[in-house]
Amino acid sequence: MTATIADAVFDAALNHVKSNVDKVQLVTSASSVLVSITSIDSGNFTGPGDGSTGRKLSCLTSCAEVSSASVTSGGSISKLRLLDSAAVLVTADVASAPVNVGSSDTVTIGSFKIELADPT
Repeated sequence: MTATIADAVFDAALNHVKSNVDKVQLVTSASSVLVSITSIDSGNFTGPGDGSTGRKLSCLTSCAEVSSASVTSGGSISKLRLLDSAAVLVTADVASAPVNVGSSDTVTIGSFKIELADPT
């Protein structure tokens, strides 16, 4: 059986993220918050649009705060979270995890994409 999901369905989910995310956190594997950026809005996202395997949303595409975010507590960063006020909408593993940081460090968070793959 072949399954299809309309682009509009994926776009609704991605637009929910784009429209509601107002905070980015970098956390440890135990979910302790090491970095929290609260100046995020829909202008920090591009898309949704066509991706290599489905529909994508480019994240943190224009945000000065992510280029020198202050670490509030030292530890090992392993995940990035996108939140709408308090609820976690997206959690992603950090590719080079764990990243060890000190409490007086700053970090740069690069842009990345969320891609919802078409069913196969």
